[in-house]
Amino acid sequence: MKVYLKRTLEGFKPANQEAVEAMRKIKIGDVRAYNLVKPRNYLFLKKFFVMLKIVFENQDVFVNIDELLDRIKLDVGVVKQTKSWTGEISYKPGSISFAKMNNEGFELFYSNAIDCILMNLMTGTTREEIDRQVEEVLRFT
Repeated sequence: MKVYLKRTLEGFKPANQEAVEAMRKIKIGDVRAYNLVKPRNYLFLKKFFVMLKIVFENQDVFVNIDELLDRIKLDVGVVKQTKSWTGEISYKPGSISFAKMNNEGFELFYSNAIDCILMNLMTGTTREEIDRQVEEVLRFT
């Protein structure tokens, strides 16, 4: 389980709703070990997933966000090459984890992802419209 925590004067607090829900599942008094790492620009990562959720909610092709994310990764070239038993090469979605992609790489991925979405899924929408919706959601989180 991966959760985002924010350091406060009282200790670590959940940084987002997913972390709140994950922490609710842990019984009071239970001890957990976490490998604390500073994520890639957390706010930019959050912006990406807000954008992805907005896109998902405004389409009817993909049945879940993971399918949408996988399609975007494949289309923008974030892939891992695999080989069949006969040597045939195929590709599966690669990782956008902090360990695999630095800030600059993630910014390029974000920009390419929006281009991909505008070209293939939300053809009547502009980048500015997506950015405006994302900023509205981020203002209230």
